[in-house]
Amino acid sequence: MLVADNKSTAVIVGAGASKPYGFPLGRELRDLVLKIRTTDSTLKLLKQFGVSQDAFRDFHTDLQMAAISTVDAFLEKRPSWMRVGKIAMALGLDGIENEGKLFPPNHPKDHWYESLWQSLSCTSWAKLKSSKVRIVSFNYDRTLECYFCGVIENNFKISRAKAAEWLTKEFITHPHGTLGKYRGERLNWLSDRRDQYTRIKKALDGIVVISEANPKTASYAKARKLLEVSQNYVFLGFGYHSQNMERLGFPNICKKQNRDIYASHKGVPKSEWWNICKYDFSADNLFGQNWPSLSRIVSLPIFR
Repeated sequence: MLVADNKSTAVIVGAGASKPYGFPLGRELRDLVLKIRTTDSTLKLLKQFGVSQDAFRDFHTDLQMAAISTVDAFLEKRPSWMRVGKIAMALGLDGIENEGKLFPPNHPKDHWYESLWQSLSCTSWAKLKSSKVRIVSFNYDRTLECYFCGVIENNFKISRAKAAEWLTKEFITHPHGTLGKYRGERLNWLSDRRDQYTRIKKALDGIVVISEANPKTASYAKARKLLEVSQNYVFLGFGYHSQNMERLGFPNICKKQNRDIYASHKGVPKSEWWNICKYDFSADNLFGQNWPSLSRIVSLPIFR
């Protein structure tokens, strides 16, 4: 029988956890995509990717008239628009990553990045690397990596490049990819010297939508292994999409051994949350959990 380490904690992060740092939820990203206008500069960029003005307008119209709340869900039903849709998503997200929103005085009220760092109570680089906390993020942004690079550099005098290498290989796993490989850059695309084509191309190459995600990839295998050896599961801003849950190993993973689960569920209908607790987590007692903020969850003693 699988025996989990009672000191290990897996944090599963969804779109709601990036919301405090300026990133859109699914419906909001759809609306950002629908607001993209075919200006001369946008048409020039689309042409570089082999997308005509007519094709982009057709995609725009189909998405607008589909009565589907997210671009992911739309692309699942209309896979012929996959490439154009991912380019549009990259365009909609371009410029949102901003280091200035991660640190005082412009940090969000629910600054769970800072709360997590404080909860880890790491007094040295070696202690941080030996921490039993690991992150599985379904978000495309690299703001958590950027934040940790900043505090690691300033607290331990470790270079951002070295910190980023550990963070991306050991600490944070992105089953659905990112807006580009992170190497410790100061994230603020608005002042980035790279041209927009390069930024969009990196994002296009990195983004993986739900319908094309492969549970056999190394990142998904890594995420499942992490969950298998963890005793504590912490869900932050997660949408509990059935495919994502299944690919992570639920509900079977909870049937092998009891886990301690802490989960935010803002925006999840009550009846749906009850089913998730009962069938995915096999934990009826979880239904009564109600957390005032993400920061409060990551302040739990399990992170120390």
